[in-house]
Amino acid sequence: MGKVNYGLFVLIMFSLLLVGCIGAESDSIPMQEQIRLRIESISKVGKLSGHHISGHKNRVQDITVENGEAVLKLIASPDFNADGVLSLAIDRSALIFKALFQEERFATLNEVLIEWCYPVTNIKGHASLYPLVVIKLSRTTATTINWANFTTANLVSIADHYWENLNTEELVQ
Repeated sequence: MGKVNYGLFVLIMFSLLLVGCIGAESDSIPMQEQIRLRIESISKVGKLSGHHISGHKNRVQDITVENGEAVLKLIASPDFNADGVLSLAIDRSALIFKALFQEERFATLNEVLIEWCYPVTNIKGHASLYPLVVIKLSRTTATTINWANFTTANLVSIADHYWENLNTEELVQ
């Protein structure tokens, strides 16, 4: 009978425990955090909003998930005009919807509502968020989209809900 190598046995057991702990840790990340990380990982959306206003530098302002519905409050990027800001928000919304509805880890999401806001500082230096556009897409609608050939401007027409602030010229200056 051969000699038992306890060192090798301990190393294998330690490795199995370590792998189990890593797997358990990734499963314990709250859905809000998984969504935030996924949004920030989309290169055309990113982590930063492009604003230098304290408290509004990051793209993701707030995320709530309840009963299969995610509500995302995001900071819109600055642009030279209101049409550019809205166009960017719509294009980026399509990228977010695509990512969230196509990935298995977000399969419990039945609806995603994105509210894009724009930070405006008044003459006394106080910043407020003004809603620019709200877009809601259900999983039912998302599954009918051929994302590879989808023109993002069409999101306005096919969304389950679309609202746009008609006074955006005053906000974005």
